[in-house]
Amino acid sequence: MKYLLIFILILINFSCIDERDYELNYMGDSLVAFARGTYGKGLEIYVTKTIPPLEQKENLDDLDVNNATIILYEDDVEVNRLNSIENGLYHTTNDFSFTTGKVYNLVINVEGYPEMISDKIKMPNSSKFIDFDLDFSGIDSIDIAKTYVYEAHIKIAKNDKDACHSFNYKYYVGNISTEEGCYFEYSSNQNLNCDYCYNFLENKCITVLDSVVSSNIFIRIEDESIKLNENIDSFKFEIHTLSKSAEIACKNNFDIDSYIDFSIPLQPSPAPTYTNFKNGNGLFVLENIDSIIIKK
Repeated sequence: MKYLLIFILILINFSCIDERDYELNYMGDSLVAFARGTYGKGLEIYVTKTIPPLEQKENLDDLDVNNATIILYEDDVEVNRLNSIENGLYHTTNDFSFTTGKVYNLVINVEGYPEMISDKIKMPNSSKFIDFDLDFSGIDSIDIAKTYVYEAHIKIAKNDKDACHSFNYKYYVGNISTEEGCYFEYSSNQNLNCDYCYNFLENKCITVLDSVVSSNIFIRIEDESIKLNENIDSFKFEIHTLSKSAEIACKNNFDIDSYIDFSIPLQPSPAPTYTNFKNGNGLFVLENIDSIIIKK
């Protein structure tokens, strides 16, 4: 009886197995491009190729596209053919510079792939710092050891109604600058805070709604040096005025890590939630920067 019961249980178990074939929704091989143009610095673009889901690649560098013809247009007129640098990176020639208010788009041609065309993007007018006050005394954090909090008051004049903004900073000990960081938290203007973070820009996506924005911010710095608070003698702050495409991507939960980690190509399954390229995937963003240095 015991063995009969075991046999019946085995039959029941096998009868419950439902075999299914699942097919991942792969769009096929395509190009991926991430392009950022900065006023005064030209445009840099990285071009790679997609790979099928679950496919193993021993050398991801093989996916870098180094034979692309990339043309930048200004108001529908060709203004620059980008130079290939290395490992899928391209840059505008040294004699090129952006013009605020002009509209730009990219056309990418690679043998074996359809022509990839970006949306038309306007180079925004830079917003400006009109007031900035920083308390250098700092506050020792009570929740995290070896952390200092600095309070600052900023006032910004917005010069482009269609743009969005982001901020970053460096702090200096003597003549040595630190790595850039993004603001840890905001105290008064909730309009400044966006849910998603652009790792490429190393700061948070921020939308400024009014022509002049005034806000208090708190900067939190972690460092192994207990003397850090005494040694910091200046901060450099930047406000990045970004084309509208950056804000749209942000609101569409754009997975920036899939695009900007140059060692890992995009695997579009499922498809990206946002791209402003036709016949390919990626993001084209333009930015204008204003900076200010606050010394102790």
